[in-house]
Amino acid sequence: MANQNPNTSGLKKIPKIAPEGSAQKPVQVRVPASQYDAWMSLPAKERNDYLRKAIADKLAEKQKLASA
Repeated sequence: MANQNPNTSGLKKIPKIAPEGSAQKPVQVRVPASQYDAWMSLPAKERNDYLRKAIADKLAEKQKLASA
């Protein structure tokens, strides 16, 4: 059967949208007021690296508990 609308023949298929629950959740970090100035005095790259490592450790811990 021929395509009824020849204008769409070269278009790519639309990818399926991932389920809403599969997206990464935003992470909120609370820094005590007494430590805020010291935390903000660190370079942004150092803060981000520390947070990424802490998040990765937490996810690994969750996966370990889920698989046990």
